[in-house]
Amino acid sequence: MRIITYCFLFFTGVMYSQTNIHEEVMLGPNKEKEFFVAANMDDLIQFEVKRTDGKKISHFSLTALQSNNTVFTERRFRKFKSGITSFEKSVYRLLFKNNTQDPVAFDLDVDINSYNNQPAVMAYRTVYDTVYGEEKTIMETVEKLETKTLQKEKFYLNSKSNALVKGGKDRAVFPVYLPKNTAEWFYVLTANRDEEAIKATAKTFSLASELSKYIETEKNSLSTAVTNLNAPPGANICDIYLMNKTEATKFRAGEDYGFDIEGSRENYKSGIVGVKGTQSKAYFIGVKNPDNLYGIHVGIEVVAIVKEEKKVPKLVRSPTITAKQVPYVSE
Repeated sequence: MRIITYCFLFFTGVMYSQTNIHEEVMLGPNKEKEFFVAANMDDLIQFEVKRTDGKKISHFSLTALQSNNTVFTERRFRKFKSGITSFEKSVYRLLFKNNTQDPVAFDLDVDINSYNNQPAVMAYRTVYDTVYGEEKTIMETVEKLETKTLQKEKFYLNSKSNALVKGGKDRAVFPVYLPKNTAEWFYVLTANRDEEAIKATAKTFSLASELSKYIETEKNSLSTAVTNLNAPPGANICDIYLMNKTEATKFRAGEDYGFDIEGSRENYKSGIVGVKGTQSKAYFIGVKNPDNLYGIHVGIEVVAIVKEEKKVPKLVRSPTITAKQVPYVSE
């Protein structure tokens, strides 16, 4: 498994000089302890360690943090005294380890000789360490667009003269009830005097599946689907009007009526019409045959684009944030 770590550094603003250490140190079994001193280049770092209790001290090392260079190491000792000239301006880490099962105690003395120069000043940064652990699967709620076929209709409209003289119908109205969370909706229409041609064309209606493919690839610009999808064949014209219930009643009765211009078409043989308005739960589509002599057959399909919430699995890593103080030499 891969662990990803990010570190962010923030300066605390607290500075102090650390030139000497005089401390009694107790190390428990299999424990370690570190100390820090700051030194300028050419400062003399003098240190002395004397065991006061327990077995030998397992490990000691002196490391310049600026270059991460370990300049002195001693193992399994009771005491030692030494001095090292600092080869760089850096914080030095003194690390002691007890690798035994018994505690050990010792006196530690560290002196920094700057030869009457300004001693090095040590400051601390707070380091925030964010570690992302094992991947876990959670169920996330996401919003997806889906197509729903609302209606498929095939019907015949008489000519205007036939409707007037013989009592036939030259117009038809049918409602469109939009599902909850409809984003927009479309209808596809074709008109033809040949009934068999309409039956054949209506069988090829696949607006829902075509829009579904388009949602998967172009969901950020769904409205452009109207110009990219192929319209079905059509041979004869009709008028289509998008209305509310009140206007649809007037339309059906042959009275003056109003309609939505954007969702309506006149002298239309075939095509796909997109409707963005979804304020109403119900719309009405009125279709009229404007021809005085010939009746027409009409095929229509209505499809809604609906926002659906779904639970999908998602892989996540939980972060663990820790903070620690890291020393450095202030300018």
